[in-house]
Amino acid sequence: MTPNDDQPLDRALALVRAHAPTDAELEAAARRAKAALGQGAAPISNYEALVEDYLAGRLAPSERELFDAELRTSITLRRAVSAARAGQPPSSPKRDAAARAPRRWPLALAASVLLAAGLLLFVNLRAPDQARVAQLATVSGALYRVADAGLAPLEAGVWIDGLQSLRSARDASAVLALDDGSELEVGARSQLRLTRRRGGNRIHVDRGRIIVQVAEQRAGELQVATDELLASALGTVFAVSRDARGSRVAVVEGEVEVRAGGETTRLPA
Repeated sequence: MTPNDDQPLDRALALVRAHAPTDAELEAAARRAKAALGQGAAPISNYEALVEDYLAGRLAPSERELFDAELRTSITLRRAVSAARAGQPPSSPKRDAAARAPRRWPLALAASVLLAAGLLLFVNLRAPDQARVAQLATVSGALYRVADAGLAPLEAGVWIDGLQSLRSARDASAVLALDDGSELEVGARSQLRLTRRRGGNRIHVDRGRIIVQVAEQRAGELQVATDELLASALGTVFAVSRDARGSRVAVVEGEVEVRAGGETTRLPA
Protein backbone atom coordinates (compact mmCIF):
# COMPACT_ATOMS: atom_id res chain seq x y z
CA MET A 1 0.00 0.00 0.00
CA THR A 2 1.43 3.43 -0.92
CA PRO A 3 1.21 6.09 1.80
CA ASN A 4 -0.67 9.31 1.02
CA ASP A 5 2.04 11.96 0.78
CA ASP A 6 -0.51 14.76 0.50
CA GLN A 7 -1.04 14.85 4.25
CA PRO A 8 1.31 16.65 6.71
CA LEU A 9 1.27 13.69 9.09
CA ASP A 10 2.48 11.32 6.35
CA ARG A 11 5.31 13.69 5.47
CA ALA A 12 6.33 13.92 9.13
CA LEU A 13 6.34 10.12 9.44
CA ALA A 14 8.43 9.90 6.28
CA LEU A 15 10.97 12.28 7.81
CA VAL A 16 11.21 10.18 10.97
CA ARG A 17 11.71 6.98 8.98
CA ALA A 18 14.27 8.55 6.66
CA HIS A 19 16.38 9.92 9.50
CA ALA A 20 16.24 7.07 11.96
CA PRO A 21 19.84 6.80 13.25
CA THR A 22 21.82 3.74 12.31
CA ASP A 23 23.46 1.47 14.88
CA ALA A 24 26.82 3.06 14.06
CA GLU A 25 25.46 6.57 14.66
CA LEU A 26 23.91 5.55 17.99
CA GLU A 27 27.12 3.87 19.11
CA ALA A 28 29.20 6.94 18.20
CA ALA A 29 26.78 9.24 20.01
CA ALA A 30 26.90 7.00 23.10
CA ARG A 31 30.68 7.19 23.10
CA ARG A 32 30.57 10.98 22.94
CA ALA A 33 28.01 11.15 25.74
CA LYS A 34 30.09 8.81 27.87
CA ALA A 35 33.14 10.99 27.32
CA ALA A 36 31.17 14.07 28.33
CA LEU A 37 30.03 12.36 31.53
CA GLY A 38 33.59 11.43 32.37
CA GLN A 39 34.99 14.96 32.20
CA GLY A 40 35.76 16.97 35.34
CA ALA A 41 36.77 15.99 38.86
CA ALA A 42 34.26 14.91 41.51
CA PRO A 43 33.72 17.50 44.30
CA ILE A 44 35.27 16.96 47.76
CA SER A 45 32.77 16.31 50.52
CA ASN A 46 35.08 16.84 53.56
CA TYR A 47 37.94 19.29 53.13
CA GLU A 48 39.13 19.21 56.77
CA ALA A 49 39.84 15.50 56.48
CA LEU A 50 42.30 16.21 53.65
CA VAL A 51 44.41 18.81 55.49
CA GLU A 52 47.26 16.40 56.27
CA ASP A 53 47.33 15.07 52.70
CA TYR A 54 47.28 18.64 51.40
CA LEU A 55 50.24 19.71 53.51
CA ALA A 56 52.14 16.53 52.67
CA GLY A 57 51.55 17.01 48.92
CA ARG A 58 49.68 13.74 48.52
CA LEU A 59 46.60 15.18 46.78
CA ALA A 60 46.00 14.66 43.09
CA PRO A 61 46.31 17.83 40.95
CA SER A 62 42.54 18.07 40.50
CA GLU A 63 41.96 17.59 44.25
CA ARG A 64 44.58 20.18 45.12
CA GLU A 65 42.98 22.68 42.77
CA LEU A 66 39.61 22.19 44.46
CA PHE A 67 41.22 22.38 47.89
CA ASP A 68 43.00 25.68 47.06
CA ALA A 69 39.73 27.18 45.79
CA GLU A 70 37.96 26.19 49.02
CA LEU A 71 40.87 27.47 51.11
CA ARG A 72 40.49 30.97 49.65
CA THR A 73 36.85 31.24 50.78
CA SER A 74 36.52 29.06 53.92
CA ILE A 75 37.62 30.52 57.26
CA THR A 76 37.11 27.15 58.95
CA LEU A 77 39.42 25.41 56.49
CA ARG A 78 42.11 28.09 56.84
CA ARG A 79 42.04 27.64 60.62
CA ALA A 80 42.39 23.88 60.23
CA VAL A 81 45.38 24.28 57.92
CA SER A 82 47.02 26.81 60.27
CA ALA A 83 46.49 24.50 63.28
CA ALA A 84 47.98 21.54 61.38
CA ARG A 85 51.02 23.57 60.42
CA ALA A 86 51.50 24.60 64.07
CA GLY A 87 51.29 20.99 65.21
CA GLN A 88 48.00 21.44 67.06
CA PRO A 89 45.45 18.61 67.10
CA PRO A 90 42.61 19.08 64.66
CA SER A 91 39.17 19.99 65.94
CA SER A 92 37.78 16.71 64.54
CA PRO A 93 39.21 13.17 64.71
CA LYS A 94 41.83 12.25 62.17
CA ARG A 95 40.57 10.35 59.20
CA ASP A 96 42.56 7.36 58.13
CA ALA A 97 43.49 7.40 54.44
CA ALA A 98 41.81 4.05 53.87
CA ALA A 99 38.60 5.24 55.52
CA ARG A 100 38.02 8.43 53.58
CA ALA A 101 34.40 9.38 53.10
CA PRO A 102 33.10 8.46 49.65
CA ARG A 103 32.90 11.28 47.14
CA ARG A 104 29.46 11.84 45.67
CA TRP A 105 28.37 14.09 42.88
CA PRO A 106 25.79 16.68 43.96
CA LEU A 107 22.44 16.11 42.29
CA ALA A 108 22.54 19.48 40.52
CA LEU A 109 25.97 18.79 38.99
CA ALA A 110 24.95 15.33 37.82
CA ALA A 111 21.76 16.74 36.28
CA SER A 112 23.74 19.46 34.46
CA VAL A 113 26.18 16.95 32.99
CA LEU A 114 23.36 14.65 31.88
CA LEU A 115 21.60 17.59 30.24
CA ALA A 116 24.77 18.53 28.39
CA ALA A 117 25.18 14.93 27.22
CA GLY A 118 21.56 14.84 26.05
CA LEU A 119 22.01 18.06 24.07
CA LEU A 120 25.17 16.63 22.51
CA LEU A 121 23.25 13.51 21.46
CA PHE A 122 20.40 15.61 20.00
CA VAL A 123 22.77 17.81 17.97
CA ASN A 124 24.48 14.77 16.45
CA LEU A 125 21.23 12.98 15.54
CA ARG A 126 19.04 15.86 14.36
CA ALA A 127 17.69 15.69 10.81
CA PRO A 128 19.64 17.45 8.03
CA ASP A 129 18.24 20.54 6.31
CA GLN A 130 15.93 19.60 3.42
CA ALA A 131 16.26 22.82 1.41
CA ARG A 132 17.36 22.54 -2.25
CA VAL A 133 18.02 18.83 -2.53
CA ALA A 134 17.72 18.92 -6.33
CA GLN A 135 17.15 21.26 -9.27
CA LEU A 136 14.88 20.56 -12.23
CA ALA A 137 17.29 20.59 -15.19
CA THR A 138 14.90 19.76 -18.07
CA VAL A 139 11.26 18.78 -18.38
CA SER A 140 9.19 17.51 -21.30
CA GLY A 141 5.48 17.40 -20.66
CA ALA A 142 4.44 18.19 -17.11
CA LEU A 143 6.07 17.56 -13.75
CA TYR A 144 4.08 18.56 -10.67
CA ARG A 145 4.79 19.20 -7.02
CA VAL A 146 2.07 17.52 -4.95
CA ALA A 147 0.80 19.99 -2.33
CA ASP A 148 -2.14 20.17 0.07
CA ALA A 149 -3.86 22.58 -2.31
CA GLY A 150 -3.37 20.29 -5.31
CA LEU A 151 -0.80 19.90 -8.10
CA ALA A 152 1.64 22.74 -8.82
CA PRO A 153 3.43 22.55 -12.22
CA LEU A 154 7.21 22.96 -12.17
CA GLU A 155 9.43 24.70 -14.71
CA ALA A 156 13.07 24.02 -15.56
CA GLY A 157 15.48 25.70 -13.17
CA VAL A 158 13.27 25.47 -10.07
CA TRP A 159 14.78 24.03 -6.87
CA ILE A 160 13.11 21.09 -5.15
CA ASP A 161 13.24 20.57 -1.39
CA GLY A 162 13.42 17.23 0.34
CA LEU A 163 10.25 15.33 1.31
CA GLN A 164 8.25 17.06 -1.43
CA SER A 165 6.24 14.60 -3.50
CA LEU A 166 6.69 14.88 -7.29
CA ARG A 167 4.39 13.47 -9.98
CA SER A 168 4.92 13.27 -13.74
CA ALA A 169 2.11 13.33 -16.28
CA ARG A 170 1.43 10.82 -19.05
CA ASP A 171 4.11 10.95 -21.79
CA ALA A 172 6.20 13.27 -19.60
CA SER A 173 9.89 13.03 -18.69
CA ALA A 174 12.21 15.16 -16.57
CA VAL A 175 15.83 15.29 -15.44
CA LEU A 176 16.76 16.37 -11.90
CA ALA A 177 20.27 17.38 -10.84
CA LEU A 178 20.84 16.29 -7.23
CA ASP A 179 23.02 18.28 -4.86
CA ASP A 180 25.61 15.46 -4.73
CA GLY A 181 26.21 15.67 -8.50
CA SER A 182 23.99 12.71 -9.43
CA GLU A 183 21.35 12.90 -12.20
CA LEU A 184 17.86 11.49 -11.93
CA GLU A 185 15.68 10.83 -14.98
CA VAL A 186 11.97 10.57 -14.18
CA GLY A 187 9.72 8.60 -16.51
CA ALA A 188 6.04 9.11 -17.34
CA ARG A 189 3.32 8.47 -14.74
CA SER A 190 5.85 8.39 -11.91
CA GLN A 191 5.58 9.61 -8.34
CA LEU A 192 8.57 10.01 -6.04
CA ARG A 193 10.14 12.09 -3.29
CA LEU A 194 13.70 13.00 -2.37
CA THR A 195 15.25 13.07 1.08
CA ARG A 196 18.60 14.44 2.21
CA ARG A 197 20.15 12.10 4.79
CA ARG A 198 23.42 12.12 6.72
CA GLY A 199 24.42 8.93 4.95
CA GLY A 200 23.55 10.20 1.46
CA ASN A 201 20.44 11.17 -0.51
CA ARG A 202 17.48 8.81 -0.78
CA ILE A 203 14.92 8.63 -3.58
CA HIS A 204 11.62 6.93 -2.71
CA VAL A 205 9.65 5.70 -5.71
CA ASP A 206 5.94 5.25 -5.09
CA ARG A 207 5.20 4.33 -8.70
CA GLY A 208 6.66 4.62 -12.18
CA ARG A 209 10.25 4.38 -13.38
CA ILE A 210 13.45 6.31 -12.77
CA ILE A 211 17.04 6.06 -14.04
CA VAL A 212 19.83 7.25 -11.75
CA GLN A 213 23.35 8.18 -12.81
CA VAL A 214 25.09 8.15 -9.43
CA ALA A 215 28.00 10.54 -8.94
CA GLU A 216 30.98 9.51 -6.85
CA GLN A 217 29.84 9.91 -3.26
CA ARG A 218 32.03 11.92 -0.89
CA ALA A 219 30.46 10.25 2.14
CA GLY A 220 27.75 7.63 2.38
CA GLU A 221 25.78 6.26 -0.57
CA LEU A 222 22.82 7.15 -2.72
CA GLN A 223 19.75 5.00 -2.10
CA VAL A 224 16.59 4.29 -4.06
CA ALA A 225 13.73 2.83 -2.05
CA THR A 226 10.32 1.37 -2.79
CA ASP A 227 7.89 -0.38 -0.48
CA GLU A 228 9.54 -3.70 -1.42
CA LEU A 229 13.28 -2.99 -1.65
CA LEU A 230 16.22 -0.67 -0.99
CA ALA A 231 18.95 -0.24 -3.63
CA SER A 232 22.29 1.39 -2.73
CA ALA A 233 25.12 2.57 -4.98
CA LEU A 234 28.32 4.59 -4.73
CA GLY A 235 28.85 5.40 -8.41
CA THR A 236 26.93 3.65 -11.17
CA VAL A 237 23.91 3.82 -13.50
CA PHE A 238 20.78 1.83 -12.70
CA ALA A 239 17.01 1.93 -13.08
CA VAL A 240 14.24 1.23 -10.58
CA SER A 241 10.60 0.73 -11.53
CA ARG A 242 7.50 0.03 -9.48
CA ASP A 243 3.96 -0.89 -10.52
CA ALA A 244 1.11 -3.13 -9.38
CA ARG A 245 3.31 -6.22 -9.88
CA GLY A 246 6.05 -4.99 -7.55
CA SER A 247 9.51 -3.44 -7.87
CA ARG A 248 12.39 -4.18 -10.24
CA VAL A 249 16.03 -3.06 -10.48
CA ALA A 250 18.10 -3.02 -13.69
CA VAL A 251 21.83 -2.22 -13.53
CA VAL A 252 23.39 -0.50 -16.56
CA GLU A 253 26.90 0.15 -15.22
CA GLY A 254 28.79 -0.89 -12.12
CA GLU A 255 27.14 -2.76 -9.25
CA VAL A 256 24.13 -2.15 -7.02
CA GLU A 257 23.38 -3.61 -3.61
CA VAL A 258 19.72 -4.55 -3.20
CA ARG A 259 18.08 -5.38 0.11
CA ALA A 260 14.69 -7.05 -0.04
CA GLY A 261 12.84 -9.54 2.15
CA GLY A 262 15.62 -9.63 4.73
CA GLU A 263 18.25 -10.61 2.13
CA THR A 264 21.03 -8.59 0.47
CA THR A 265 22.05 -9.19 -3.15
CA ARG A 266 24.74 -7.51 -5.26
CA LEU A 267 23.56 -7.01 -8.84
CA PRO A 268 26.21 -6.50 -11.55
CA ALA A 269 25.54 -4.76 -14.83
